[in-house]
Amino acid sequence: MATMDGGFATITAIAHPKQRAPLVHVPGGVLSTCSDVALPADGHIALTPPARWSQAPVVSVPIKALSGWNGIRPTLFAGPDLATLHFEEEEMIYAQTGLLIHAFDGSAVSFYPALNYGDTRALLALLDGKMPAPDAAAA
Repeated sequence: MATMDGGFATITAIAHPKQRAPLVHVPGGVLSTCSDVALPADGHIALTPPARWSQAPVVSVPIKALSGWNGIRPTLFAGPDLATLHFEEEEMIYAQTGLLIHAFDGSAVSFYPALNYGDTRALLALLDGKMPAPDAAAA
């Protein structure tokens, strides 16, 4: 799999969850996708924050927090044949051309800053210009 750091990561295992997960629909063109894609609501993807907002090049955000932004919405269906890809290390992998999916063990400490639901919604408002950027000098 192609990764954010410009390399490739070898898939070490593929797991199939026993429960069907709710899905979130991402329209083509949103999040740099080349076509529509459905992602598990409990997954995480990468977003690029404004320069003054974070020192990191990307942050990890929960997919379900993106609902209502740029046409992203929950679906009425659950994923029939979802698979979880495992890698030797935590990875940001490319899918659908430019979408970065955060592949990691949720119980381990992540290299990438992880935003919760509320912080993700605040970041989306900032990206849409509906909220002023924080004043880093005042902090």
